[in-house]
Amino acid sequence: MGKYSVDDIDIYVLSYNRGTYLLETINCLLKQTIGNLKFTILDNASTGETAEIIKQIHNERINIIVNPENIGGLENIKKAQELASKQWTIIFHDDDLINYYYIERVLDIINSKSDVTMVAALTKLMDNPRIENAEHNLTTDTVVYKNVSDFATALLKGLPIPFCAIVYKTELIKKSCLNVDLYGKIADRPFVFDCAADGKIAVLREPYVQTRVHHNRDSNNFVSGPYVDEWIALIKKYRSLMGSNILRKSGRTFLNRATLNLLITMNPNMYNELGRKNYIQLAIRSKAITRAGYCWGLPYYLLYKCAKMLLTILNHIIGKDYAK
Repeated sequence: MGKYSVDDIDIYVLSYNRGTYLLETINCLLKQTIGNLKFTILDNASTGETAEIIKQIHNERINIIVNPENIGGLENIKKAQELASKQWTIIFHDDDLINYYYIERVLDIINSKSDVTMVAALTKLMDNPRIENAEHNLTTDTVVYKNVSDFATALLKGLPIPFCAIVYKTELIKKSCLNVDLYGKIADRPFVFDCAADGKIAVLREPYVQTRVHHNRDSNNFVSGPYVDEWIALIKKYRSLMGSNILRKSGRTFLNRATLNLLITMNPNMYNELGRKNYIQLAIRSKAITRAGYCWGLPYYLLYKCAKMLLTILNHIIGKDYAK
């Protein structure tokens, strides 16, 4: 078994112009139950209030690196990837909160499960994460996925795992490529899969992470993607991990969910350029999915649409929004 301590974990907090949120994030890291946790803030050339707040941070447990210019969020992740030097690495966001017990739980897992290459936890999406929620002593209930295929299957089915707070084996994160050219701003999910490599992935079943939902966040800005080729590349990545054999659970899940994700995309503007028919044909030509596999998934898509329609009707009748 491992003998890892808090000194074997590199923690990088990616920061840009969120001074008030950053202070809350710093607070939940400083109050980790494991004690004496040290971490580094990678500030992406913040301005105004945030820049002033960062200048006033003086704590021997906090290292601050300010980029001379804004290199972009994904490039800041790459910088953390390059700087990482300890056995394990966490790349955290400046506006999310983690439970005070999280790092202690992580150490328990990596010291008791030698074949684990990644540790994560569930998240709760919140408009306004609250620091007092981080104080709760959550359960240690953990599920271990035996390989990245099983992990990808769970994620495609909707397992709420945030990119922030994932704990990587540093030797694997060093070997993995955040392929922005291929995936654009959705490059984080393929990156996570590559970092898992051939090991097991442990996931705490409780929401140890509070993820802040911004209405103006980049994931809601469809002008910057994901574009057609990036979305198709992501589905192709899932297929490479899960397969498309209907005799296997992972294959059936892929066919159902991939068809759904092709027809109901993250970017509602995807069909504008090609039209839905040409878009699907491009996905098939790109081998993201086969024609037979797409047809297999159509009933699942139609069932999903019917369920959404029924929930919308219930919403109008009862007056509650069950369709979300």
